[in-house]
Amino acid sequence: MIRSIHACVLSGFLLGFSILIPLQSVSHAQSASFNYAEALQKSLFFYDAQRSGRLPERGTAPGQNRVEWRGDSFLDDGGTLLHADGSVMTDDIGNPVVVDLTGGFLDAGDNMKFGLPLASAVTMLAWGGLEFQDGYIAAQQWDYLLSILSWAAHYIVAAHPLPNVYVVQVGDGDADHNVWEAAEIVDMDRPMLVCDPDRPGTEPAAEAAAALAAIVMVFERAGGEAAAYAHEADLLGHARQLFAFADTYRGSYSDTHPTIAPFYKSWNGYTDELAWAATWLYRATGEQTYLNKAETSMNTIGEYHTDSTQSWDDKVYGTQILLAQLTGKQSYHDGVQRFLNAWADGAGGIQHTPGGLAFIMEWGSLRYAASTAFCALVYSAVADIPSSLTSKYTTFATRQIDYILGDNPRQSSYMVGFGNNPPRNPHHGTAHGSWKGGSSDELPEINRHILYGALVGGPKSADDYDWVDDRNDYVGNEVTLGYNAGLTGALARLASTTDGQPLDNFPPQESRDAEFVVEARVNYEGSDFIELAVRVDNRTAWPARHTPDLNFRYFVELSDEIAAGLDPSTVIVEPGEYNEGGIISPRLSPWNTSARIYAVEISLAGENMAPGSYKTYSRLVQFRIYLPEKQMLRHVSNWSFISLSDTFAETDRIPVYEGTTLVSGIEPDHSMTCVSVIDLELPLVLAFPCT
Repeated sequence: MIRSIHACVLSGFLLGFSILIPLQSVSHAQSASFNYAEALQKSLFFYDAQRSGRLPERGTAPGQNRVEWRGDSFLDDGGTLLHADGSVMTDDIGNPVVVDLTGGFLDAGDNMKFGLPLASAVTMLAWGGLEFQDGYIAAQQWDYLLSILSWAAHYIVAAHPLPNVYVVQVGDGDADHNVWEAAEIVDMDRPMLVCDPDRPGTEPAAEAAAALAAIVMVFERAGGEAAAYAHEADLLGHARQLFAFADTYRGSYSDTHPTIAPFYKSWNGYTDELAWAATWLYRATGEQTYLNKAETSMNTIGEYHTDSTQSWDDKVYGTQILLAQLTGKQSYHDGVQRFLNAWADGAGGIQHTPGGLAFIMEWGSLRYAASTAFCALVYSAVADIPSSLTSKYTTFATRQIDYILGDNPRQSSYMVGFGNNPPRNPHHGTAHGSWKGGSSDELPEINRHILYGALVGGPKSADDYDWVDDRNDYVGNEVTLGYNAGLTGALARLASTTDGQPLDNFPPQESRDAEFVVEARVNYEGSDFIELAVRVDNRTAWPARHTPDLNFRYFVELSDEIAAGLDPSTVIVEPGEYNEGGIISPRLSPWNTSARIYAVEISLAGENMAPGSYKTYSRLVQFRIYLPEKQMLRHVSNWSFISLSDTFAETDRIPVYEGTTLVSGIEPDHSMTCVSVIDLELPLVLAFPCT
């Protein structure tokens, strides 16, 4: 079961006990050096792997689908919006409001679309693009960032069909978290949760406004098609409307929709989101009204605690940094420095581990360190702060990112697919690629796909040694849109100051295992018949897919029988004792009559197989092949029989087809060797070419 309950770090809330060690005294490999450009390349790839909807054509260029194991998913997301009383929502001219929400990003290792953390991650990504564009360009990742932001903008706009309406969730969290399947094959109802004047949702609407305002500035800076899209889609107009909706109809979305609370409850309320969004709109427009609203909200919040950081739930830290940049007021600088000093010095509830990690809680410990590192790097670039603070914050941030990338007591990376001994089994259903479904502890033992760039949750206690690469440990191995958001921006900053380069020919093609597996055994043998059991598995994972048109062939070679006068048309094929949907042809089909090879044709058409539970991924078919009465020759001389016994075993001699396309196994040809038993009383085995 996937768990995505993201606990918020409340003021004064600490888990466990750890010795506090000043960061500067921590012993670690001072000479650690990482290819930040490669890490940035992979961190952005993670967002490509999280895309939902109808994906672009395959390829490795920006805007293409470069994740070979991802395919289209959730193409029915959306639908007609309803008011709280169940009546159909209509537009200004009376038409039903229908939304297409097939795009966007899946939140974590699950298949949910949570509007608040999605938009929060996007805002952070766009912020990093604005602050550290040179790093993106140096790492050749700028166009990939634009592609990800464009995908996000399309979804946010689609979720905002009317000025005072915003869809804040797609999917049922409880139902989704009881399914462990690849996104491409999940089949369940996916309800929408809607906020409107009767059901306010200030946090997600304000965050969406911030995201669009930040994206507009990135796209305007990029120029060309990106700037044209921002204008044509009126992204800034949507941002204004979303903020007005959030500000006018105030209310916490997790109060309006209590089913959200177990997953992304708004612990801090909505005032910080209002301040955050207003600040971004001020930066995008220069309009004093937005600055006034931002400062009013920040005054309402007052002095905030330092034992947390910028996150999907808490925006005061980023807002302070932006206001310090935009206004230069000392009060904002003081607030930011109080926050960053607590993290850099190991004070105010922040623990420094012996290995150098700034630690506040067990659940996703590294995402907090990464987000704070990003904030420190943004603020350290502010021109009017003392150089000593610039050095202090840059050193702290670099230390946190290096810890994540491998400079830690384990000497191991916490980014999937990067560095030394990286995680291989993040808690991610689609990357796992299990065909059995049900839970994360099913086969295969090792994830079939490498979720490049994903930041896992990390150490669960301050001693730094307790993390294990265990997919079932969702606390230490979960991955989310939010985990990578601050990390990505921080990597862009570091990539601008080093000589690293992205990898060529990335991503590499994966090594594939069998997507269709056949196991067979002999059930019974008689003087004139043989009964066989064949089990076919759909283990597709590149990408996972439903296969409603599978069929397979069992080949027999009848040279001796035909030589003795057997008419192949008189051989009868009948169902055995058990059959899971197989349609069995009653007669043999000719395959290569010159070689006297025939086939039992068995269709699984209509059996919508998919890699999930046993009921979906596998079909068992039993069938009997009868020779005519009194036929003396034994008919086991066949291509598919070789190596079969009374125990199920894999075989590649029973080929599987999807429609007419061979997808698994080997068909007989003229160079094969056939085996024949030609006398029941005195068995004589002959081997000869089947020609």
